[in-house]
Amino acid sequence: MTEAEKAAVVARDDDNGARRPCPSPPSTVPPSSSVSSVPRDTSEYSKIEYWDRRFEIEEEYEWCGRFEDFGELLVAALQGGGGGGGSGEKKAAAAKRVLVLGSGTSRLPFDLASEESLLGILEEVVATDLSAVAVEKMAARARKEEEEAEREGGGGEDAASSASAKKNEKNSKSRKPPRIIWAVADMLSLPFPDSSFDAIIDKGVLDALFAGFSNTNNGRWDRWRPRETAPELWGLAQKALRESHRVLKPEGGCYIQISFEQPHFRRPFLDAPGLGWRGSETAFGEQGGLQFFFYLRRRGGGGGGGGEGIVDSNLNAAEHSIPREDYKPQESPMHDHMDDEDFLMRTSL
Repeated sequence: MTEAEKAAVVARDDDNGARRPCPSPPSTVPPSSSVSSVPRDTSEYSKIEYWDRRFEIEEEYEWCGRFEDFGELLVAALQGGGGGGGSGEKKAAAAKRVLVLGSGTSRLPFDLASEESLLGILEEVVATDLSAVAVEKMAARARKEEEEAEREGGGGEDAASSASAKKNEKNSKSRKPPRIIWAVADMLSLPFPDSSFDAIIDKGVLDALFAGFSNTNNGRWDRWRPRETAPELWGLAQKALRESHRVLKPEGGCYIQISFEQPHFRRPFLDAPGLGWRGSETAFGEQGGLQFFFYLRRRGGGGGGGGEGIVDSNLNAAEHSIPREDYKPQESPMHDHMDDEDFLMRTSL
C-alpha cells in the first residue's frame, strides 16, 4: 500500500500491525433512511454537508437494491465472467482487490467479505466514501462487531479443542475472508496509484451526482444530449469515470455500476471516447420502467473479447435493456416502492 493510501485509511490494526477482516454487521440494522434525512431539493445530493448530516443519524441505507438482488451478477463479474463478448468470451482473472465507491452506510463491503463463493479469491475490499463521518461510523461498527465476535469465541478452551481449532484454521487458510479497509476518498480524485484494483463497484454513486445536477439550466438540460446541454455535469461524470479507469488493472479490470438509469441515457457517459473498456447491461429488480440496471465494463481483452480503447458497437439499448431469460421480477402491485427515497432519485434523473 502506498503512503497516499495509508493516509486515507481508517481501519483497525492488531498488535502486529496486520489488518484483520471485519465481520458483517447484524441484519437487524434499519433498512432505510429516516424521513428527516430526505432532502427538500435533490441538489442537496451533490453537497458533502448534506451527506455528513445524514450519516450522523442514518444507520443503513441501500441504494439500488440489496446484495441478494444483484449478487449473482456481481459474483460472476468478480469471478472473471459476465462480460459482453457472448458465449465465446475470454474469461478474465478473478478479482483479488476490489474498490467500493461511495459505500456510505451500505452493507455491500460486508456482503462481499462474507460471500461464500468469493472466499479464497477476494483478498481485500477497500470501502471508500467522500464523507469522513460515514467512513468512521462504518469502521467503528466493524470494530465493535469484531470485538463482540472475539468475546463470544474466546476463553475456556482445553488443549484438545485448541489443537482442533488450529488444525481447522490451517485447513481453511485457503478460504480466508478478505480484509476490509475503510478510507476517505473522492471519486473525482482517487488517492490510489494506477492499476491498483481488479474491480471497482459504483452502487448509485454516479446517480447521486446526476441527482445533484437535476436543476442544471433550470431543469431544461436534455438527457439525450448531456454533453451539449449540461457540460459541467458531463465533465464531472467523465472525470469520475476516468479516475476509475485509471486505477483499474489494464488487462481484465472491471468497472461495475449499479444504477437507476436506463442504458440509452447512461451509455453515452460510460462509453465516451477515451474510456478503454467494453461490456454489457442487465436489468434486474422491478419492471415497468422502474427496474435497476447492472452495468459491466471491462478493460483489455479479458471478459469482453475486445482490446483496449474498443467500444462494442453492437451494444444497443434495445438489446441490453431486455432482462435475462431466467429473470423473474418481484412484482409490487401496490407500488410501495414509490414511497421510498429511491423513487425520488429516479424521478429526478
